[in-house]
Amino acid sequence: MIKKFFSKHPRLGKSLAAVAMFTLVFAAFAYINLHHIYRFHYNLPAFTHEAGKKFTEQMQTRDGIKLHTRIYLPEGEQAWPTVLLRNPYQIMDRYFNVICNAYIRYGYACVLQHTRGQGKSEGEWEPLVNEPADGSDTLYWLAKQKWVDGNIGMWGISYLALVQWAAAFDYPPELKTFVPISMGTDFHKTLFENGAFRHFVTWWMMVMPDSKPDMSNGEEDNFLAATKFRPHFEVDKKFTDKTLSWYREWISSVSKNAPIWSREDAIQLSQVAENLQIPVLMLDGWYDPFFGSLFQDYLDLGTRDQSVLVIGPWNHMQQVAGDVLNDDIPSASEMAMQLTLEWFDYYLKNNKTKTREAGYIKVYDVGSNQWQTYQSWPPTHAVKNFYFDVFENANLCEGGILRSEEVHQQQKISYLFDPQDPVKTKGGSSFIVPLSDELKPGAVFQGDICLREDVLSFISEPLTEDMTLAGSARVYLSVSSNAPDTMFTAKLMDVLPDGSAVNIRDSATTLSYRNGSADALVYEPDSVVDVAIDMWAMQWTLKKGHRVRVDISSSNFPAFNIHSNFAGPWEQQTQTQTAQQTLYSPSSLQLPILVTAP
Repeated sequence: MIKKFFSKHPRLGKSLAAVAMFTLVFAAFAYINLHHIYRFHYNLPAFTHEAGKKFTEQMQTRDGIKLHTRIYLPEGEQAWPTVLLRNPYQIMDRYFNVICNAYIRYGYACVLQHTRGQGKSEGEWEPLVNEPADGSDTLYWLAKQKWVDGNIGMWGISYLALVQWAAAFDYPPELKTFVPISMGTDFHKTLFENGAFRHFVTWWMMVMPDSKPDMSNGEEDNFLAATKFRPHFEVDKKFTDKTLSWYREWISSVSKNAPIWSREDAIQLSQVAENLQIPVLMLDGWYDPFFGSLFQDYLDLGTRDQSVLVIGPWNHMQQVAGDVLNDDIPSASEMAMQLTLEWFDYYLKNNKTKTREAGYIKVYDVGSNQWQTYQSWPPTHAVKNFYFDVFENANLCEGGILRSEEVHQQQKISYLFDPQDPVKTKGGSSFIVPLSDELKPGAVFQGDICLREDVLSFISEPLTEDMTLAGSARVYLSVSSNAPDTMFTAKLMDVLPDGSAVNIRDSATTLSYRNGSADALVYEPDSVVDVAIDMWAMQWTLKKGHRVRVDISSSNFPAFNIHSNFAGPWEQQTQTQTAQQTLYSPSSLQLPILVTAP
């Protein structure tokens, strides 16, 4: 039938054949020239070198495991400054191949290695465990290669950033710098917030190469079903048909004194930042779930006065995230490559024609939609307190009141928290990737969440002048519950003159791990306790005429696990129960207000 059709329409047949041939030729051209497309896409400078040899080594670690290592060289028989990437994601190999093909055209050797147990490397995949030793072995091996000129740098995003931190625990003098993007060293801070588990890790578990779950129901539905599954300790077996011992160990290690946190690799990672003796270039986004850990590394950095940190309005996938941002903001990937080439030019090629500034931090102020640069951050700021008042209106959309003056009247308000009907997460730093229009990271409009009876809102009067938050906000609550353990959540928002609200930061606490307790505390039902809920740092200018809003509830799902309202290890819980939660005065919000210009 098809043959007969084209015999009657020969011109159409020839046209389609020509289109098909053009498409194949264009696809082949694009594949061969991906490095050029990459350069144009990220507005990078013109290439300076041609591509040279490419070959593969099976680098052997101290315990005999061989790691698949590809070497890309510029054209020419000489030694080169060298950039190392260590990759656990075989599916991303082509992307990192393009990056290496770009680096060699700027006069760098590029080394792309599969981490242990992934891709074509030998060994067993155990996240974090082997990275300090394997990374260090790789650096010392590189330092001995004749095609390395004595200057080594590392680069990478996410887990490819973690392996840089890990390798920097023990490194040769040839390592001059590295560029970790969107990942820090404190995995306890990444996994837990005062006993509340961050479920983005569940998504990561489900997409890793050793998981391969059935995604036939769709990624979002599959993820939500997994996060609701009880007991969560068995979610790996249910959704991947495998027992993932590393994930089970992570979710069971809520206590800071759990054995995993005193394991050798964890101790080594915890010491890297403060003991570092080389400068680093760091980038991250406000809406990255690893931001809290990376920012703490920056604060601990032994070479902070020489290093640079850039924080943009990005999610973990390096994209601009949110409903209220300008359209002309570059992605983190674009800015990272532009800055990295200048950085490596200075530290790996010893090109001192451009004067390097002392260490600085560049942050994007989301509320004012502009960049600000500081020598250190958080900058000098004052503490401004808002006190909760008019509790009887708190479960209405008009809300209770945030007052600047202390409130001395005794007040309280109660609500029921049903784990079967949790408050849905809207925005924030809780997702690695956007799962849908509803479940996405960033500063997003909050809609009518205030209509829920289990959400208590407190709202300030309109501001009489601009007010810039620069640092970490904290919420102090006086609370009780009739459950033996439960959760309380807080969300800080910017309310626009039209009444719409945009999230700034959110956080949570359980009663068992309240106030940063390292080990679980016993809570006596119906007893009143004081809890502090700390939020990750942020810079955000609240404009004149805008209002400040804080929502208090007991769930923020799937950003955090749904609390069962039972005591004991959360991951072992099989049942839930409804709890009556009560908020008392005095309760308050503490904001860090910028008082000095950059």
